[in-house]
Amino acid sequence: MNNHYQERRSFPRYATKSGTMALNQTIFGPVIDISMNGMLFEYYGGDITDNEIMQVGLYYLDADFLLKNIKAKTVWDRTVLQAHSILPNIRKQRAVEFLTLNASQRDMLKKFIATHTIDNLTKTE
Repeated sequence: MNNHYQERRSFPRYATKSGTMALNQTIFGPVIDISMNGMLFEYYGGDITDNEIMQVGLYYLDADFLLKNIKAKTVWDRTVLQAHSILPNIRKQRAVEFLTLNASQRDMLKKFIATHTIDNLTKTE
């Protein structure tokens, strides 16, 4: 198994504070980390096409922050946990790349990262 990690984001990634959520019409789940060009989030079930271009939002409850209509594409999607019960509780993670941010969205995202994230997660080799 190859444990070598290769960072592909061109901006540093930051862990998000509890209560940061990714959302759209199909998904609602916690954001694990974020950068100026993408984010990683978890969600349950949901039948999302792997290569789907989607509109996604970023919500942070404690600050009543909502950034809507971010155009993004899937980088990868994987199953994290599949429960063994009668309920279809399949927890997944999805990494998305932001495709187009207008000036207002960029400013809001910069402010969010500056004030509502925990630390820089960029890994160096």
